[in-house]
Amino acid sequence: MALRRLRDRVLARVVPPTMRVVLNLPESVQRRPAGRPIAMEGHQLATDVQLMLKLLSRAPGPPIESVPVEQARLTVAQQTSAAGG
Repeated sequence: MALRRLRDRVLARVVPPTMRVVLNLPESVQRRPAGRPIAMEGHQLATDVQLMLKLLSRAPGPPIESVPVEQARLTVAQQTSAAGG
């Protein structure tokens, strides 16, 4: 349990500044880790949004849909903070 709290504290300090750096990179640099452009109904998803979604999909832990509502809310709040929101 203590190790998990330590990991959470480290991630809380490291992830937000890292996300800010990554999201402030030029679009041409973001494109490579984001992958091929995604288009739906003639609209292309913004590269920074696509990159954030890809990073979220690789986040540790169970999918947000599979956890209790209170835990999901906390996770979303932490992810929003990490993304600068």
